[in-house]
Amino acid sequence: MNKKERRLALKGALSYKVIDSELMILDSLNLESAKTKEMLNIMKNLKLDNSVLFVTTELTDEVILASRNIQGVKVVLPSEVNVLDVTSYQNMVVTEDAVKAIEEVLC
Repeated sequence: MNKKERRLALKGALSYKVIDSELMILDSLNLESAKTKEMLNIMKNLKLDNSVLFVTTELTDEVILASRNIQGVKVVLPSEVNVLDVTSYQNMVVTEDAVKAIEEVLC
């Protein structure tokens, strides 16, 4: 599969997320401590029950440690976003900086 095809497939997958209202954009994803309970509270406040793909530009220790123990949650960098992850996770939460980084890759 060449680069153009991959880019087009990712654009299509992200478009379907937007159409189905499964894509949320946050200002930032900052946690005070590396507690799983804190990440669960964020998910509860955003009304996310199912599998969630978090895309952020900074993978802090707090975010990694708080999310690794939750089944159905994955945290990735914008450069690591792929079609399989976008389609296999029910919801997608992206920070504003990550949106800009994804736009640069897709344009």
